[in-house]
Amino acid sequence: MKKQTIKFFFLFTLIVLAFGCKKTVISSNDIRNIQGHIENIVAEEGVGVYSYILDDVYTIKNDPNVLPENEVYGNTNPTLLQAVIENRILTLTLNPGQTGSTQITIRNRSGAVFRDDVFTVSISSIAASEAMNRAVNYFQSDDYALAESHFRLVIAKNATASLSDAYMGLGFSRMRLGDEQNEYGYNDLKTSRGLNPSNVDAIAGLSLLEYAIMENYNNAIDYGRETLNKSTDFIFRYDSGIDKNDILLNIALSQYAAKLFDDCLVTIQLLDATYSADPSSENYKTELFEKLQELVDLYK
Repeated sequence: MKKQTIKFFFLFTLIVLAFGCKKTVISSNDIRNIQGHIENIVAEEGVGVYSYILDDVYTIKNDPNVLPENEVYGNTNPTLLQAVIENRILTLTLNPGQTGSTQITIRNRSGAVFRDDVFTVSISSIAASEAMNRAVNYFQSDDYALAESHFRLVIAKNATASLSDAYMGLGFSRMRLGDEQNEYGYNDLKTSRGLNPSNVDAIAGLSLLEYAIMENYNNAIDYGRETLNKSTDFIFRYDSGIDKNDILLNIALSQYAAKLFDDCLVTIQLLDATYSADPSSENYKTELFEKLQELVDLYK
């Protein structure tokens, strides 16, 4: 009798432990029903990132004040994209030049309850020329994130005929995005010029960044002069709002920063022939500075 009692006790304990440790897959009528779904993505190459605020996607039925925990539980094709959750935001980052499909599984938990949400991402190929056209159109529409991802796609496809222009466009896109991590596109513009020393747009971009970011004022002056030597009536091909006057102003600002005040005066007079200042005046530097501020306001 004693043995039977002990045997029953151990059996009961095992049953309790088994139920206590069990992960419950949520059913449709469970009071802790986890709701929400990410739709399948079917797209062409070029879009670099898809983001989802998970608090807006997944909820617990009848309990709006409690949110499920989320994790990327599966990605069948990590070569196509990376899936990461950070600060409750799911980011899908596509690798340029990769096509095909992957299945993403997001596991949502609330206590011992979990539900897996499964969706697919399918990416089809486009030609390098089409990617380049789209990149330029996005840039000219001020959508610099999509411009950047499409320029990167052209580079990934190694389209030799467009490579210098793709790096140039990538550099300007990152400049407009304020992409500090990628040095505002500086290295992309350097690569563009290396591939094609006559790419005047890349040279102009380098002049702008040498002054504004790198603070290499002599380089900014040299690149600016090179731009205008190659194209007297320079106009940036992707944005006509940047022209020879912006390059002249950038040269003048760089000359002032480099303490080349007389050279700065000459450059200012190329922008405003009516302006004059007396180098012997004790207010000479102040007058130049004020004029530069006026020109910055005019051309910004």
